[in-house]
Amino acid sequence: SNGRDLRGKNVTAPRLLLPTPGAPFTVVASAMSAEPDRPHIGGFVLWKDELHYITLIVGGHGEGDIVLAEHRDFKERPVGRGYLAADRITIRLDVHDGEVEALCSVGGDAWLAVGRTAFDAEHAQVGLVAIGSIDRTVYPGIFPDGAAIRFEDIQVWE
Repeated sequence: SNGRDLRGKNVTAPRLLLPTPGAPFTVVASAMSAEPDRPHIGGFVLWKDELHYITLIVGGHGEGDIVLAEHRDFKERPVGRGYLAADRITIRLDVHDGEVEALCSVGGDAWLAVGRTAFDAEHAQVGLVAIGSIDRTVYPGIFPDGAAIRFEDIQVWE
């Protein structure tokens, strides 16, 4: 529903988290809209706790927008950004040697870099998150029911 996020006042964004398999590892998933009349906003979260996590979010700042962000001590810091004009976007996090690298693709054949940041993934969880909070500067007055995202082809490689 609208307003649900991992930050701000309503931190109830639905997420599915699993223990990390131990570095190095890679997670891949394809994201698309679950409803034709709603935007799709969501992606990966690499979660240590509510003060320390990394997100790779599709659609948060408009259709096709992809942002890698660090979240530390209730502050969000974007560290990479990309854009793909496609109905289905494949996203990927590579975690190795204390770093997280984010990539995106249409179809999973050719990968484009979104960004890279330092992050200690030991004892972290990794998973998917669906964001319902809609930026009203991007989508003014539309989509009152929030966003709707669907993930397919979810893979974890060790």
